[in-house]
Amino acid sequence: MNHNPAGPLAHQGTTASPGPSRQHEPERHPPVSDTSTPRGPGLFAIERNDGAQTGAFITNIRRLAGRERPPGSVLIAAATWLLAILDAGLLYVSFDAQYQYIFAVKNARIPAMIEAAMLDAGMIILSALGIGLAMRGKASKAERFLIMTCSAASAGMNFAAANP
Repeated sequence: MNHNPAGPLAHQGTTASPGPSRQHEPERHPPVSDTSTPRGPGLFAIERNDGAQTGAFITNIRRLAGRERPPGSVLIAAATWLLAILDAGLLYVSFDAQYQYIFAVKNARIPAMIEAAMLDAGMIILSALGIGLAMRGKASKAERFLIMTCSAASAGMNFAAANP
């Protein structure tokens, strides 16, 4: 491997001419009319010569500096947090309705709490399992079916509690 004391970006923006006075001057390329070449602030070319491969590629200084975010990532993060807050509220309402319904029938606090949490906790656990399996590239048909089953049973229990 070729180690350069100037660092991994030593060839960045330099010309191929041997003159020492031009060694650190940026290359001057004519404007490219090809639409496949990315343009914009922070984009530049890096020449690569590591023995086996030679060539230039376009990179982004913001990405090297760690400031580049994929488009929409902030909006996705904000929507995810808002969805988590909404889910927490819905979980509380669903749990409370199911707990009141079961407690009215059994008059036992602990069993009513367990039975009220059972379906919602099952949906949360099965959702996490389904996401994990999907990330591993495995099918999660049974988990999706069970999530829908828990959801339908939870909705049915909430409906029954609302209309005694």
